[in-house]
Amino acid sequence: MKLSSEQRKKLLAKREQLQRKIAQNEQAFFIQELLFEFDSNAIEYEIVWPDYKTSEVKISKWLREKFSITSWGRIDSHHITMIKKCEVISSCEKLLGEIIEKQRLGNPVVTLIWTNAHRPGIQLKLCDVVKNVEIIFEQDWDTWIVCSENQWCIEYHHDGELSYGSCV
Repeated sequence: MKLSSEQRKKLLAKREQLQRKIAQNEQAFFIQELLFEFDSNAIEYEIVWPDYKTSEVKISKWLREKFSITSWGRIDSHHITMIKKCEVISSCEKLLGEIIEKQRLGNPVVTLIWTNAHRPGIQLKLCDVVKNVEIIFEQDWDTWIVCSENQWCIEYHHDGELSYGSCV
């Protein structure tokens, strides 16, 4: 049986929709523990799904364009204006709070992204990031807290360094 061009278009659209859904289910697996924690604490968030073809969260492209990224995946030091060292992950909440206060960042909606491109991004209020920083940073090797609206980023590197940078 030969499909008409209209039937073929519909079939291809359904196939693409199914592929996108499968990709999202696989990506959700990576953050299910984090989402459970957010849901348990009634934290409002929005999942930012990567493009299922490129596995890239849109904000990742913004980050690369606005901040120079080194070949080893760190924000280039000429963008960094403040660094704090977390000796243990449990000290990160206090240090992150210090960066937020000193830089007067307020409480904007930010996007979390991780080293693993298959992990979707998550948008939530900065105060909710601070309250859940341990579980957020434990999700992957490195984490970025990005505020494209205010043109800044906080990078958590697996060596325990918290770095703040602005591109304005």
